[in-house]
Amino acid sequence: MEKELKISVIIPIYNTERYIEQCITSVINQSYQNLDIIYVNDGSKDNSVKIIEQYQQFDSRIRIINKTNGGISSARNLGLQYAQGSYITFLDSDDYLAPDIYSYCIKQIQGKERLPIIFQFQTFGAEQSKALPNKIEEGFNDYQSLMTHLAYKQRINNAVWNKLYPKELVQGLTFIEGRLGEDASYNYLALERAKGFIFVKKLGYHYRKEQSTNSLSNNIRRLHIDTFNNFKENIKNNLILNTDTLSVFLIRYLNYIFRSKEVNSLSLTETKALLTYVSSLSNNISIKLELDRAFNK
Repeated sequence: MEKELKISVIIPIYNTERYIEQCITSVINQSYQNLDIIYVNDGSKDNSVKIIEQYQQFDSRIRIINKTNGGISSARNLGLQYAQGSYITFLDSDDYLAPDIYSYCIKQIQGKERLPIIFQFQTFGAEQSKALPNKIEEGFNDYQSLMTHLAYKQRINNAVWNKLYPKELVQGLTFIEGRLGEDASYNYLALERAKGFIFVKKLGYHYRKEQSTNSLSNNIRRLHIDTFNNFKENIKNNLILNTDTLSVFLIRYLNYIFRSKEVNSLSLTETKALLTYVSSLSNNISIKLELDRAFNK
């Protein structure tokens, strides 16, 4: 029965002792109890792991996997190797969950084919927001709707932490290591393989957003370039099923960068070089027109 489905929650840890308790209590206190809780210690040097070990004494669902520091992508990839659930989800160790989000999500798929489940989130901390209103229809959305919201309308965010992925959908998929922007390419690859998705208009994830620092600001340019390099690698490895749809996704992403006011973002020359690359991915005339509309307003 669907109520028996196990959810694997993969949580990379790196020096988040200030926040880890709020994170872990939000998981173990979920009203949906059939969880496989995987903490991947990515070489933390603080007391994060000791705090988790205290909870582990009283909760057998918690597993701790230790590794040398390699970044969030390598930690997630290791967690995926140990995941036992029918659904896979991710949680950052400085964020937390609404108490009944997994239970609510599982109810939406009872008697239905296993599909990705997407739920709402809000930011908190230095920058706080409400759960954004969303024009996606609640419940089942077919493949055409999925591609529309993912690529053409970009109403589906790139993060992996407000989604539940069927394990068979992400089998063999890994996060590209050593780069930023790892969520976007992984999420796109996973969703592109689905026949549709379930959208839940319920706030389920609280994403911590601290005050921007100079180092973070300087990483914005690298983030954008790495995101494109991740997709380039996926194309090279023949992982992308439809380059026309991906072209539209990348056009909209570039248009966002081009028109944003982010400091240290891509230069006009860099943006045009990436546009040339995106244009080469498709011979579809409508894609060429999409390029013109996006950058010649």
